[in-house]
Amino acid sequence: MPTMQLAPANSNRIIEREINNCENIGLRFNLFTPVGDGKKEVSRGNRTVLVDDKKSKFKAELPTHMPSSHLIKGLLQGYHERKCAFFKQLKSNNYAVKMVCVKSCSRVAIGMGNDHPSENGLSFQYPLGFPIIPGSAIKGVTKHYVELFCDKNSSSLQRIFGSSRGEGQKGSVLFFDAYPAGKNLNDLLESDVMTPHYGNYYSLEGKKPSADYDTPVIINFLTVPEDTAFYFQIASRCQNDLRLACEWFQEARTKMGIGGKTNVGYGRFSKAEEEIQL
Repeated sequence: MPTMQLAPANSNRIIEREINNCENIGLRFNLFTPVGDGKKEVSRGNRTVLVDDKKSKFKAELPTHMPSSHLIKGLLQGYHERKCAFFKQLKSNNYAVKMVCVKSCSRVAIGMGNDHPSENGLSFQYPLGFPIIPGSAIKGVTKHYVELFCDKNSSSLQRIFGSSRGEGQKGSVLFFDAYPAGKNLNDLLESDVMTPHYGNYYSLEGKKPSADYDTPVIINFLTVPEDTAFYFQIASRCQNDLRLACEWFQEARTKMGIGGKTNVGYGRFSKAEEEIQL
């Protein structure tokens, strides 16, 4: 868990007064999440559930505080233009580069394992504050797909992804952070909820049996909505390695998904893609 930093009383008053005017959602989520006094029992119908009021309310309401469509569209447009200029420079230095625009087929929960006071994080671009998919996650799921469905002992696997064995080897392909594209830029966050029912069973490592009379716990977490378009970029000095990596990634994002909760359908992306000419 991250270290909690206490702020002076005057600073706290300013934060509480001005926090709703903060247009950087990533900054607000990562640095100004309210910390509750613990979970409380709340009656829901004929059942009692545990809820952390402050954290749950914060994550449920955060998507409503997204910056105006005009502001975030400007930020993303500027970011996209700088990225395109960077990749043109790479191409001039004998790199083969592919940039594609792909839509998600389900909600995306990326960065849930990040350290965060709410226990469930989300990956944001620093310092601009919009959600991203880290290049490490894209590389990881692509490599995992190859290991599961292709020849994991193939020489191309180690050449493309690199290896930490022995003296180590740098991979021949570069995977960059993916970032949002498209028109619905003011709808980049959606609050979701999960309700673990058997907390005692998991926390006590199976020493107490799972039972339906256990109190479920309501946990809110942030996702990127279904049908959100992202720009993905992959580069390599070897055209054939780039082609292989792109083919593998296309299958990985469709069959396996990216990010958290992929076993229940999150993180799936379309196989169809629009290539961006650089």
